[in-house]
Amino acid sequence: MAQAKCCPADRQESWSVRRPFHGNRDRSESLQQATRISPQFMESISTPEQVETHLGSLEFPLGMPTEETANRVYDHLDHVYAVSAFLNAYSGVDMWAFRKGFLDAGIRDHDVMICSEFMDAKSLVLTGNADTVYFVTFLDLTEGPMVVEMPPGTLNFVNDMWFRWVTDAGLPAMAMS
Repeated sequence: MAQAKCCPADRQESWSVRRPFHGNRDRSESLQQATRISPQFMESISTPEQVETHLGSLEFPLGMPTEETANRVYDHLDHVYAVSAFLNAYSGVDMWAFRKGFLDAGIRDHDVMICSEFMDAKSLVLTGNADTVYFVTFLDLTEGPMVVEMPPGTLNFVNDMWFRWVTDAGLPAMAMS
C-alpha cells in the first residue's frame, strides 16, 4: 500500500492508495463486488414512471417524458416566463407613466414636484408610503453629468428609470462618510 505524501501525517490513512486486484482474489469476483448496486440505490436515482404535480400527472415511461408531458411542461415554462417578463417590466412601465404624467402636467425634467399631502390609497404611486413627504424630479443626463443639491436634514435616494436603487443622498449618505 502506497502512502500519499501530500497530506499531514494524521490524515495519511484516509489518503492511502490501494490496488483493487491483489493477492489470491479472482479478478471477476472483485469486479462483480465493485459493480454490485443495491435496488434501493437504483430506485433513488431512477426517474419514476409517473409524478403527480400541480400541473397534473406527468408520465415518464422508461425514464423519458411522453409528448403530452413535455408539452405540458413547456406550456408551463412559457407561462412562467410571461409572468416573469410582466413582473420585470412593471417598474419600468410605472416610471415611464410617472414621467409622462409629470410632462403632461407641465413639470419638465429637472423641475421638482413637492407633494403637499401624505400619500393614501388614492395615490397613483407604485410604492408610496403614507408617512413620507415626497419631492420628486427626473434628471436628464444626456447632456453630461450634473450636481444635485439636496435640502439639509432630509432623507433622499436616487433610483434609475427601472426603480432600481442608484445611491443614497442626504442623511444616509452623510452617515456613511
